[in-house]
Amino acid sequence: MAKQIGDGTTISFGTTGFDMELTSITWTGASRGFSDSSTLSTTTWRDKIVHSLTDPGGLDLEGAYDGTIEPPITDAAETITITFAGSSTIAFSGFVTDFQCTAALGELNTFTCHVEASSTVTFG
Repeated sequence: MAKQIGDGTTISFGTTGFDMELTSITWTGASRGFSDSSTLSTTTWRDKIVHSLTDPGGLDLEGAYDGTIEPPITDAAETITITFAGSSTIAFSGFVTDFQCTAALGELNTFTCHVEASSTVTFG
């Protein structure tokens, strides 16, 4: 595994072409839930049952904002691909759930955005 820095990393939205100048991409990570099946007669260790479904997580995006970005908050998922500088990728179907922008005196205008994954995440 080659180490790399984030410079040169890009993201593409396959249907809407949503485009932005990013400063940070954070994948919130996949997770699998569980249920506690312990009862009053359980002793020492709790009993747990692993759920069969995995949550693919989502992305938290941050970047520069120029007032022209219209976020694709739509009712349809699209293919989203992150391409790292070393050409490896993370891809999934997903949709934008929220978008905020900030303007502050003497500071760069910025935005934050959350994308929720709705399919299996593939790594390549």
